[in-house]
Amino acid sequence: MVPDFMISRDEIIKIIKKENLLPGSKNIITTLQFYMKQGVLDRPQRTSFGRDTGVKSYYPKFAITQLRMIKEGKEKSLTLGEIRSEIEKRRERRKV
Repeated sequence: MVPDFMISRDEIIKIIKKENLLPGSKNIITTLQFYMKQGVLDRPQRTSFGRDTGVKSYYPKFAITQLRMIKEGKEKSLTLGEIRSEIEKRRERRKV
C-alpha cells in the first residue's frame, strides 16, 4: 500500500494533464527530469509497495504543489532560480 504522502508517477502525469501544469511540454517525463536536475522538483522514490507491483516511482505529494508553483512562476516570467527560492520557502513553512 502506498503511503498517504506519496503519489505514483502515473497519478502525477494524470494531474499534470488535467491541470495543464506543463503547457507546451512535448515529453512530460523529460520535463520532469529537467526540473529535478534544476532543483525545483523533488526526486521520486523508486520502490515497491506490495508483492506484485514491481519497482515504481512515487513522488511526494508536495510535487504537485511544486509543479503548480513552477507553472505560476513561469506565467509571471520568474527564472527557475526565483521559482526554486519560492519552493524552498514553502518547504520551510511546511516543516514548522
